[in-house]
Amino acid sequence: LLRELVDPAKRDAAWAAFAARYGPPIRACCVRWNVPAHDLDAAVNGVLIHLLVKLDRYAPQDGVGFRNWLSTLIRNHVMT
Repeated sequence: LLRELVDPAKRDAAWAAFAARYGPPIRACCVRWNVPAHDLDAAVNGVLIHLLVKLDRYAPQDGVGFRNWLSTLIRNHVMT
């Protein structure tokens, strides 16, 4: 799925699948980081946009799993 997100020919379908799969965990992390309920939708959308911009920087060979990388990205996004 991550490879498909960076492939222009597959990006749209992959993005829909990614958002469906990772949207709820991103929301849960935002709640954990005390994002107010009235800001959750905006926070989740902001994280998804932030992720799309930064995805090319994720390198699994660096030893950091995607979920850990995503958690850091979420924390950095909601804490700024």
